[in-house]
Amino acid sequence: MSNVFVYWDNSNIFHEAQRLADERSGAPGASYRVRIHFDNLLRLAHADRTLKQAFAAGSVPPEMRSLWNRMENLGMEVQLYDRGDPGRGEQEVPDGWLQLRMMENALRNIDTPGIAVLLTGDGADYSEGRGFHTTLEPLHERGWGIEVLSWRHSCK
Repeated sequence: MSNVFVYWDNSNIFHEAQRLADERSGAPGASYRVRIHFDNLLRLAHADRTLKQAFAAGSVPPEMRSLWNRMENLGMEVQLYDRGDPGRGEQEVPDGWLQLRMMENALRNIDTPGIAVLLTGDGADYSEGRGFHTTLEPLHERGWGIEVLSWRHSCK
């Protein structure tokens, strides 16, 4: 059985869950009641297969440090970025870091392709030759399994 590598784009997963809550609920403040159960979502992502590595990218609001600690306690490597950096797009850097981890894992496991599981909520920039598709396609061509967990309303 192939090893599983999880790549978690937390901003897209969480913010799109909030948007969905607002759309479906119709009640004021529904988005503020959204919670993600990280243990269960990670378990869904690896589906009881061997989890080789897991990576998560997100933002640095200080009040969320306990959230990132929980992800790290699950064995995930977490990389945080400042959403307020005016020189970069909000998703440009976290997405790029996750894509780099994908390519590094592909090189390190060149003779034993695994399964890349991406948790995201976009797919932007594909038509411009950028974004997750441009990394996942070469992995797939080299024998990697590709799985995407996303919100239907936000994944292109």
